[in-house]
Amino acid sequence: MNAVNWQEDLEPSDESEVDEQTERGGVTVYGIRAGRFVRRVFLACIALEILIVLLDGFLHYGRLIGISQIRRIFNIAEEVSIGTWFSVTQSFLVGAVAILVLLSLRASGASRFKRIGWAVIAAFFIFMSIDDAAKVHERVGSGVKSYHNDILQETGKMTAGARFFQKWPTYSWQIVVAPFYGVVGLFLLFFLWKDFPQWSARLALLLGFGCWGLAVGVDFVEGLDGVHDKVAEFCAVRTYTIMHFSKSAEEFIEMLGTTLFLVTFLERFTEENQVMTIRFLK
Repeated sequence: MNAVNWQEDLEPSDESEVDEQTERGGVTVYGIRAGRFVRRVFLACIALEILIVLLDGFLHYGRLIGISQIRRIFNIAEEVSIGTWFSVTQSFLVGAVAILVLLSLRASGASRFKRIGWAVIAAFFIFMSIDDAAKVHERVGSGVKSYHNDILQETGKMTAGARFFQKWPTYSWQIVVAPFYGVVGLFLLFFLWKDFPQWSARLALLLGFGCWGLAVGVDFVEGLDGVHDKVAEFCAVRTYTIMHFSKSAEEFIEMLGTTLFLVTFLERFTEENQVMTIRFLK
């Protein structure tokens, strides 16, 4: 039988009892200082995100590895790389933490509105991890566009959808799927703003949403014809260089936003469970 305890408010003299394993009456107790744990998670995520960008820049773009197939492992722009794995894992962890918050709220008898809100949050972030892994939004957007174009080619009829996509200047997913993300994002902002009264938590959430919005904006610009060529000409570099590092910046900003949600939700979970016991019974 094992137990895990979160201990947040310890006196300085008790600090030696934190982050260590002890035996008490045959029960293994792990003391974890919650604030320190959340800070370490934040720093670890930031360090990994910077490392992923550097590996992409030096090993893939800088061609420090001569074998192209191995270089592609680090190519953050392909979205089938180590960066993709990290993004998928991080989004799933945010959803998992949201589930833990939901379970703790159920145990404490929280209101139905709070429980539904956190259930929506958990489902959304788990879906985001699936989206990152399977490129759901890109494929749905491209599929809808192809459907209308196929009708045009087969029948010669210009549908409203085909006409709209011909005028839409950037990636199709942004008009097909982005409204859904926008509605969910507004709900999350409204719900989390009410659920996190602390100014520091609200600031972290605003920065998280801001990172996501900025990433979508960068993606929008990436899809515009001729933008990369003009920037490359202005900077006197190759067009590929601008395309690659704009994608790298977009992915880093998106991962940073997810990190802010992760640490904010972790703080909420540790506040709800300052002393948490998990027992594995035979």
